[in-house]
This record gives sequence, C-alpha cells and structure tokens, in this order.
Amino acid sequence: MEHQSEMGVYGDTPNVQNSGNYITIIPVDYTRRGYQMQAEYQYNEFRSREEYYSVQSQKLQAEVNAHLYSVSQRLPHLSYSPLGRHNEWDKHDPHKPLQSESKESNSSDSLEKSVMGSSGSTASSSTVTSNPVTCIYLMSRTAIMMEMSSEEVPANVTTARFLNAVLATEELGLSQPSTRSVAANVFALWMCSPLLEIQLKPHHSPWKIWANWQKLLLRYGHGSESKRRRDQPVLRLQRNVFFPKHIEEGIKDSRIQELLYEEARHNVVTGRYPLESAQAVMLGGLQARIQLGPYDPHRHTAKFFREHQDKYLPKHARSGRWAQLLPAGRKGSPEAKLLEQAQRPPAAPPRKLRHKYLAHTRTLPTYGAAFFQGQIEQPVRSLTSLLTHEDIPVLVAVNSNGVYVIDDTESTVLLGLLYEELSWDIGLPSEEHEESLPCLFLQFMVVENGLRVSKILQVFSRQASMMDTLIEHFAGEYRKRLGQETPSDHANYDYHSDSGSISLPPLSRPDSPQRRLANKLSRLALATHDGRGNLLGGAGDWGADLDHQRPSWILPKH
Repeated sequence: MEHQSEMGVYGDTPNVQNSGNYITIIPVDYTRRGYQMQAEYQYNEFRSREEYYSVQSQKLQAEVNAHLYSVSQRLPHLSYSPLGRHNEWDKHDPHKPLQSESKESNSSDSLEKSVMGSSGSTASSSTVTSNPVTCIYLMSRTAIMMEMSSEEVPANVTTARFLNAVLATEELGLSQPSTRSVAANVFALWMCSPLLEIQLKPHHSPWKIWANWQKLLLRYGHGSESKRRRDQPVLRLQRNVFFPKHIEEGIKDSRIQELLYEEARHNVVTGRYPLESAQAVMLGGLQARIQLGPYDPHRHTAKFFREHQDKYLPKHARSGRWAQLLPAGRKGSPEAKLLEQAQRPPAAPPRKLRHKYLAHTRTLPTYGAAFFQGQIEQPVRSLTSLLTHEDIPVLVAVNSNGVYVIDDTESTVLLGLLYEELSWDIGLPSEEHEESLPCLFLQFMVVENGLRVSKILQVFSRQASMMDTLIEHFAGEYRKRLGQETPSDHANYDYHSDSGSISLPPLSRPDSPQRRLANKLSRLALATHDGRGNLLGGAGDWGADLDHQRPSWILPKH
C-alpha cells in the first residue's frame, strides 16, 4: 500500500534490529557510493491495481540475474503482535546477537560464505563480504539474502527488480518462467514492522523507504515514541492485496499454493482471520498434519500440543493460564482436540492438505485483506468503565469484499460491512488540534425498533488516509461491477468546517442485505440518526447535544 509522505535520509549506521517477528538483516559495512539521495521522496498513495503488477520480461530477468544473488536462512522464532503489543523485542538486548537455527544455501557462489550482519549481531559465522546484502523474508520464516554486485547502487534497485530476483531463486522453486510470471502478479513486496505495514509499488526503492522509515512512522505509525524510535522494518514477500481472489482460486502450482498457505497460516494463528474455536482447531489440525507428517504416538502427545499450541491456534482458542494446572489432554481441551486431528489417517499428501486449508481460509471475510491499526471508543456501561474510559485497539481489514473492524486479541469481527452496505468519509485534524488523530467514519443502515436508522462508527487512526484510499479503490471496483459511474473523489474535510458537519450520499442501497451486521454492535460506541439526519442517540463523543439536527457526518473526535 502506498501513502503520501515526505521522505528524507534517515540514519547513517544501519543496524540489525529485532522487529518483532523477525531479525532484520540490513546491509552494512559496504563502500558508500556517491549517489544523491533525494531530499524529499514522494510516497504516493495508490490508486490503480495495475501499478502493482510486475511484468516479467527476459530482459529484466537477465538484468536481475546479473547483479542479484541469494541464499536462504532459517531465523529464530520471535513473537509478533500486529498491534505492537507484547513484542519480544521489548525484552531483547539489542547488543546480544541472535543466532540462526540453521542455514541452507544452493545459490550463487558469490554468497558462498558471506551472509551480512552488523556489529554485535551475527547471522552467520561466515566471512563478511563488502557487497551490500538485502534480506527478503518469506512467511515460512525463511530469509532470502540478496547480494548485489559491486557495481550496483542499492538505492537505485527498485521493488520490481527485487521481486523478480527473489521469485527466480532456487529456494522458491518457481522454475518455469510462466509460473514466475503468475507469481509476480500474485505476490508483492511489503515493508513491515509491528507498527506499520506498506505494500510497495514496483518503482519504489526499498532502501530509500527503509532509510526514511522513521518519517513514515511519525505520520502513520501507532505506538509510543520509544517503540517508534526502536522500530525497524523488514522486507517481506506477501500476497498482493489487489490480486483477485477468484483468479487465485484457479492457480494450481504447488509452490505458489505453499507460499499462500504460509501467509494464511500466519494470519489465522495471529488472529487476523477471525473464526470460531471449532474452525481454529480444524485448521490447526490440518497444519499439524502438514508440518508434522504422519502421526507419531511417541512425539505427538497431548503434552506436545499443549506446549506448542501457540503455533497452531489463535489466542482465543488456546488453553487459559489456569488450565495449565490441569492434566494435559483432558477431554475437550484444545490440546486434546489437536491431538485428535493429528491422529486422523493422512488421506492426502501435504499438497492436497494445503489446498484444503486455503479453500477454507478463502471463505473467511478478511482473507487477502490489508490490515491497518486504529482505535475505537468503548461504550460507557458502568461507573467503572466511565472512570477507565480508554479506547479499544483494533485492526481494520480492507479487501475487495468490504471493511472489517477486528479485535484481533479475541479473533472477533466487531463490525463487517460489504461495499453495498457502506458509506464512509475521513476527517483530518484542524490546525488548532494537530495532535488529534485522523478519523475514518463508517456509516451503515439498520432496522432498530421498527425504524430504519443509520449508524456511524468512528475509527481513530494515523493510518486513516491509507484506509480511505484503499476503500475508495475497492468501492470504485464495486461501482464498476454495478455499471455505475464512479463519482468524483471526495475531499478530506477538517474537523471544524464552516457548517460543523460533513454530508455524503450513501453508497449503500436501501434494500441492502444486512447479513454481515449480525456482529458485535453492542460493543461499539455508535451514533444513531434517523432519515432526516436527527441524532437519536450516541455513545462517547456522540452523546452530546442530542437536540441539534445534524446530517450524517458529525462530531469528529478532537
């Protein structure tokens, strides 16, 4: 994803930093060249899907192979929270090296014993080369180390070249050019950290974006100042958010399916794909059969699955803290259910099991979404909640189907809206309230006490403009499918406009099905309006001045 931001030079001494889920291996100790870094690097907001698609050409591939080489490396397990909570890097001593578990290489001789690291951090005991090396991480926790030739200027290497180079490595097994061409459309490179995730355009320079990461965090990053200061991104190969799901379902190549499976597995276990506990156990059992192979009664015990349940189940489906005091494998426990799944005879090879796993996750509402961090107000229900009235951290998932507000710690969809049910707008802080968070407004219609009324939810987030841009793209695609003319782009309004309000015609249809709204509306602070724009009720900031007639878009938080 792309978002408009001023970019500048950041840092003169790259360091290996722990970024939550991975150890980031950034090129160091190379001879700096006399290239000019742009003082301001425009990071434009995305608008079209086509701009993300990489074109695989023989000329480009030859150029890539001439200058970029790779080696794969397995990295140690580190926990990752999409909201930046409870990260292992908060506990890790940055001066203590993180050792690799294993190393496999079957690529170019130029990396024969030259894995790059920084002072105090060791990725390998091998001899260090002076050529710059960039790591591209797979969701399978494998790092592809891309070494550039001495003639290459790192800041001039584009995302498209890195993507084509990593897809051509032996580690990925995409041997056929036609398969790599498909993969270049299915996947994209993302710059990710616990505080911010961005899909890069083909013409972007990952090195420039990495160097200016702190400026992006200042504008879009969620988290304390100390976390932002310590945050370092990694370059990851992930699913292209714009790639159509119905086309993906027709891809039969096992290596592409394996990459998609690893990403889906990660999103299930981290709670980004909300699902019921029974579904989580079923998928965890499939994962166990894929990764562990045939059932071994000596290794795959109830105790084993209890100790490793965080690798197979999202948090809400695991045993609680007090359950650890009870005997392992008791009836109905998560580890007993996983064991039961693992004991099933393997009726299919891993390839078919991965296909089954993907087929199930593709039915989940947030599959293939881009995820943004935000916060919402919690309704005041008691004196205690009034005194401890804190916003609730959420993830906002945006894909081609709709917009979903998620409590990822509970793996719960608080609100899910299809584009046919949704109107939205964005509010930006005024000059007098620059410290305020931008706000995304989500409006939808419900029937309440026999009356058709509109509800509005505010999501406060530094990433509101990023959400707005992606929603605009997918809503435009939806309008095209309906044969409607796409309206002109709506403006970003200040909190304190002359009229004190913002009004937009609804995108949703009056008879739109509300099947997606059987969510957790009682857990949301919502404003309620009648058809004339009268505020009937609200929670939090919405509860003030009920007698004033207002249109739909009102009272942004400040």
